Amino acid sequence: MTKFGYDVNLDLELFSESVNIGKTKFRIVIYSYNKGNPKLQIIKEFKQGNGEYSICRLGRMTHEEVESIFPLIDRSRKVFSIIKEVIDKSGKNLSENIKRKLENQENHEIRLLLLKHKILGNDY
Repeated sequence: MTKFGYDVNLDLELFSESVNIGKTKFRIVIYSYNKGNPKLQIIKEFKQGNGEYSICRLGRMTHEEVESIFPLIDRSRKVFSIIKEVIDKSGKNLSENIKRKLENQENHEIRLLLLKHKILGNDY
């Protein structure tokens, strides 16, 4: 579907995590449109009376909301760095470079996130 030059089929979600705070859900997503530079998006959704979530303006945030999304932003920042490395080193024995980088990571949580979101293959 194309709308105003935007084609949803060209939008690739590379990473996504969310946190619920009461009736509000925050999603931190890294997208790449048409194989372009990845970009981070913060999405705020509100749970309606029928149980469905609808996107609302990010606007102002409470202290609790800010504290809840910081860990997601921090993880996405680390994943973003690895995604950028993958893009920057495309075609240069990429799998060995990324494997070495992940073996040196103190935080194996990042590796698990990359596997979960299919950024890396199961051989890592």
